[in-house]
Amino acid sequence: MREYQRKYAGFWIRFCATLIDSLVLAIPLGAIQGFIIYRREGLSFDELTGFYSPETELYLLLGNLAVGILYFGLMTASKLQGTLGKLAFGLKVVGEDGGRIGFFRSVWRYLGYTPSTLLLFFGFLMVGIDDHKQGLHDKMAKTYVLGNPYNERLR
Repeated sequence: MREYQRKYAGFWIRFCATLIDSLVLAIPLGAIQGFIIYRREGLSFDELTGFYSPETELYLLLGNLAVGILYFGLMTASKLQGTLGKLAFGLKVVGEDGGRIGFFRSVWRYLGYTPSTLLLFFGFLMVGIDDHKQGLHDKMAKTYVLGNPYNERLR
């Protein structure tokens, strides 16, 4: 894809897309976490303390990871080329050639959210200062987030 044909999605529109994705994921993650806590600790929702055994914490982590891999991996690798949040703003995740990325590359991009977060969110803030609007996770996976060039919200 030629450079002049690309319209990179900036920080704020991607931030808003992330908020939508967080809301979309809140219900399944809450249900899975509640189920795990109930099964492992025998606690009901009115007894939740926030302190669980190390085994329960591991199951919670693995449950969150599985949901994230399925949601971000499958949605981004699909013909839609983005999560529900990105689709709400007309954004698409593409590879260096401007085409669709595969599932494993999409999962690698999702796993790149961890170092982006651990670096005091600098990996995400990079979107606001990078010429191609790439975050650390985008650079890791060699992806770009594009939007409709006629969409004024991208500017």
